[in-house]
Amino acid sequence: MSELLEKILSNDNMNAAYKRVCANKGAGGVDDVTVEELGDYIKENWNSIREQIRQRQYMPQPVRRVEIPKPNGGVRKLGIPTVMDRVIQQGIVQIISPMCEPLFSELLWSSVFVTLWSN
Repeated sequence: MSELLEKILSNDNMNAAYKRVCANKGAGGVDDVTVEELGDYIKENWNSIREQIRQRQYMPQPVRRVEIPKPNGGVRKLGIPTVMDRVIQQGIVQIISPMCEPLFSELLWSSVFVTLWSN
């Protein structure tokens, strides 16, 4: 099993992801599980979901599509993932972002410097 995947699936990381998703609140996805129901859902399903992820068999649920009215007319289409998929996504972001951030910051500042220098 990959060391990176185990960091993502660690209890500490996934608990932090769960807390972050709960703090952000938000609507439920196509499975109708709400943030308020998420704790019970995880207690019942996490072992199975974690094993599916480890076996590369986990399939995220489809997103729920909603249309948000724009101030100037028209609508903006929005996809709302299930709260469980948001927890998994958040768990990934918490581990991957600190690894990528220094690279992106360096590239950003390099491009800013080149742009300023060439003007």
